[in-house]
Amino acid sequence: MSSKCIRDTVSKVKTKYQDGYIVNTDTTPLKKQYEEMHKIGVNINQIAKKVNSTGDLYPEEKQELKEMVKELWRILRSSQLK
Repeated sequence: MSSKCIRDTVSKVKTKYQDGYIVNTDTTPLKKQYEEMHKIGVNINQIAKKVNSTGDLYPEEKQELKEMVKELWRILRSSQLK
């Protein structure tokens, strides 16, 4: 890329930023929600693998799954309110 081309590109980006086309957003809350949901998903997959291999789902595992699904819904609903 030539230096003129780079200057033109930088100029265009500056203009878009000044005109409000470029918006900086803090995605930290979304990253935290993703991490929480990922951990829950890993736990659900572990239980699913065990159930698929043994065919057994114990009452405490069923309750744990229900709680994890409730937590997933809580996270999703809280993200919609913001």
